[in-house]
Amino acid sequence: MNFSGIVINKALNNNVQFAEELLGEKLAFVKDITLQDAFQMQDQDPDDTLIDIYYGTEGSIIFAPLDYCLDGYPMPKNLMSFTFEISDDVENYQFIYFEGENLVRTKMEMAGDIIEAYGYELAVESMETSTRGIILKQIPFILGEALEQLPLTTKVKRYRLK
Repeated sequence: MNFSGIVINKALNNNVQFAEELLGEKLAFVKDITLQDAFQMQDQDPDDTLIDIYYGTEGSIIFAPLDYCLDGYPMPKNLMSFTFEISDDVENYQFIYFEGENLVRTKMEMAGDIIEAYGYELAVESMETSTRGIILKQIPFILGEALEQLPLTTKVKRYRLK
């Protein structure tokens, strides 16, 4: 599995403007796709930057190329962002977690070695030691629903950078 993105504890309700402001990019709607298609985004043409957004009822995931997931995203008060990368092919895993404007935790693991760990440990870290496992357990906390329990046919919106 290889994918990266930004999870926000806010239902964006098909409001792409929040994502545009967050990413600093204008997005043009392409088509509706499935969650399975979003997970396979790493197969996209490198000259064609696509952004997929799952609009959940309590939170949202912006599936984005890794370039957009190397830094965290401070949020307005009462919102959380969880930026992550899962790259099983090369065993790279990282996350950056903000509560409002406050950076709470960052962690990066490459080929089994912890390269960076900063901030307060997340509650999930008492039960999970691998960075990959922490990411997969933290996503539902922010999203408000378990990603792995969503059907792969769940509707996701695909956008292209304008």
